[in-house]
Amino acid sequence: MKPLKTQSVFVSQTQKNISGESDTHSAPSNTSQSLSQTFKLHLEEDKNEMRTTKKISSLNPHAYAFPSFYKKEIKISFIMFIFWICVEIGATAGILLLLLFVSWWLAIILVPTFFIISASLIVYADRFYHFRSEAKTINFKESKASTLNIQKLYKRLKVGHINVNWLSGLTYAVSGIVFLVVAFTFVAVYGSWSQFGKFWTYLGKYGNGAQSYDITYFTISLICAIAFFGTILLQFSMLIFNYIRTSRIENFYGFMIIPQEDIDNLKKKKNRRDLIIFLCIVITVIFAGFVIYKLLKRKHNKTVVQVQS
Repeated sequence: MKPLKTQSVFVSQTQKNISGESDTHSAPSNTSQSLSQTFKLHLEEDKNEMRTTKKISSLNPHAYAFPSFYKKEIKISFIMFIFWICVEIGATAGILLLLLFVSWWLAIILVPTFFIISASLIVYADRFYHFRSEAKTINFKESKASTLNIQKLYKRLKVGHINVNWLSGLTYAVSGIVFLVVAFTFVAVYGSWSQFGKFWTYLGKYGNGAQSYDITYFTISLICAIAFFGTILLQFSMLIFNYIRTSRIENFYGFMIIPQEDIDNLKKKKNRRDLIIFLCIVITVIFAGFVIYKLLKRKHNKTVVQVQS
């Protein structure tokens, strides 16, 4: 009977040891699970980066050596190409709807916008085509190649903030001018801002018959506010995005692949061109706003005279 007792004691001790070991190993098991999860996340990121080169790996045996910035630029060029295709389809459908159901003259006014969108689509299609063609032959394994396509991209990114800032400034100026025209027209019609409750009244009608819509002072002011604050958000997003893309290229090569003197000269040309465009559009908008203000004021004076008579 005594040996049985010793065996039972030994079994109970081993069970305690096993349970103690399981308690001590429970914490490391949690850390191992977290490590395995992070490893899976990194593995998924690597797979996503390699997807951009899978289709061209059969044509270019050095596709695996593409740097991170090059893979991302191929992806960005493809996304922008698809984006402008969607914009082109939407603009075409919008102009057709305006032409068929709303007003033919409004559709004609938007035709220049359609051509601008079409030109943008052609530009981004050309960029995507050159990236895809270059990716079939470029070799980053033997040397840090700096091709003409990459140099053009670097130039665009280095001076891209100039176009973004001028275009944003133009949007701010036009929005402010339109809002001032609306404000001065309101004061001219109602005498002062004390009649602010009438700011919701219609400025005029758009369309004819059952398809007519009221255009209020508030509607135009709201459009100006959306354009103003939306441009602020878009401007800062594009500037940050351009800075990140430029930093990727410079971090890979370790230096500026375009001389600083060439970039400075290009900046001067861009600023000079954008200034001329900015002044032409602003002067045109100011003149058009002044004419609209005079016409609305004269129309209001005529209605007042007719009511009094």
